[in-house]
Amino acid sequence: TLPYIRPSEEEEAVELEIEQKLKEIMVGMGYTEIITYSFISPEHKKLIGIPGDFIKIINPLTKDQSVMRTSLVPGMLETIKTNINYGEPNLRLFEIG
Repeated sequence: TLPYIRPSEEEEAVELEIEQKLKEIMVGMGYTEIITYSFISPEHKKLIGIPGDFIKIINPLTKDQSVMRTSLVPGMLETIKTNINYGEPNLRLFEIG
């Protein structure tokens, strides 16, 4: 048997319960949860005008994933673009970050 491990803080557990309930509500309303990459292209900042600086990755795998996002917007827009390009314009998406 595995030892019992309790959550480090009760507040954190409450936040996770709220997040889970929110996900259930959104899915119940017909939305699909997406989970996008944390690393994105620096071009996204120029394209959508995100304020602030991105965190640059010292040794990125690709140029398109060379900065860490500071917003969920670039990933959401990229997901929408990809789905529209594949002929799926009717989207109901959400992401929690």
